Amino acid sequence: MTTLDLEYQRQVGFVGASERKTFKCLSVRQPFAQLIVEGIKPVENRTWKRIPSWEPSWLAIHSSQKPERDAYQFPTKAYSVSELPLGAIVGAAFCSAIVTRKDL
Repeated sequence: MTTLDLEYQRQVGFVGASERKTFKCLSVRQPFAQLIVEGIKPVENRTWKRIPSWEPSWLAIHSSQKPERDAYQFPTKAYSVSELPLGAIVGAAFCSAIVTRKDL
């Protein structure tokens, strides 16, 4: 769990001026972290088992320290992969569902 900076929480509309919350955080390599935050990449695949107590919620999106090895093949809007932040919270995304192979 990561506690997001209060000013950032206000900017993205998570909390009112006097609140502080803790959010689940998903670490993703760049440029995929940025693509998730921008809404270009709506699905993230993981091999984890479903968490029984999970409910739809906002997730902080953290960019890993290292970019994807073949990141140059995945250009994002108006900047190159070398300009994307590494090792930082880059935004947030709403996770509306967790789907397993059995569900498909």
